[in-house]
Amino acid sequence: MTQTDVAKAIYGSAAYPGQVARVCAELLEEGLIQRHGRGGPADPFVYFWRLRHQVCDGAGQERPAL
Repeated sequence: MTQTDVAKAIYGSAAYPGQVARVCAELLEEGLIQRHGRGGPADPFVYFWRLRHQVCDGAGQERPAL
């Protein structure tokens, strides 16, 4: 995804250019997205959502009905 795609995924069509860089910087800092590329026309930044894995020991939880 491009920076614009990330902002539109969060804010919809109401996203504006000023939000784009700020949102991506915050998500990168929080570890929610990854950035690939060097930036610029030849190798633009491309963003990917990071998968987060949570460890659960199952204590106090019931097995969901399948």
